[in-house]
Amino acid sequence: MKVFSHFALPSLTVMILVLLGGCSLPEHSAPTDARYQVSQGDRYYYGTSVKQDLEVAARWYNLAARQGNPEGEFYLARCYSRGDGVPKNYVEAAKWYRLSALQGNPDAQHQLGRCYVIHEGVEKNNTLAYMWLNLAATTGNESARQDRDAVAQRMTDAEITTAQRLSREWSPGFSPKE
Repeated sequence: MKVFSHFALPSLTVMILVLLGGCSLPEHSAPTDARYQVSQGDRYYYGTSVKQDLEVAARWYNLAARQGNPEGEFYLARCYSRGDGVPKNYVEAAKWYRLSALQGNPDAQHQLGRCYVIHEGVEKNNTLAYMWLNLAATTGNESARQDRDAVAQRMTDAEITTAQRLSREWSPGFSPKE
């Protein structure tokens, strides 16, 4: 019996269950997994079961974004756009929104379109604004549809035609000339 006094009962139980195939450790829980990193970022951003810490949240989102995760890219862009946990930097925000938008993230497409409308981190460009807003609007985003329609009122018919063509030609990874 003294042999077992050196083992913690929970550790022994887990070890037996793993060896017998009764449980497995979740693959997504590794700190290098981008989905895990985004969920950790969310925990710290919103203060869910931890003290809210926007700097820690931004660091988690950055880890996911640097792996090319579109959600991590979007949330890191949001941090830069608002100055949440990082210095406010519209150029960085637009960069990360763009990377996420190029992967088909409709929220990032909407925000990138808005960046082009209000000249936030990118040169003002109503054609690209319309294209990105239109892509987001096709997913059912009512706010993106309203923003697209507002931009269209300031565009010529030729510009709208070009923007609609770019929208039709778009596919994940497609990068329109800016």
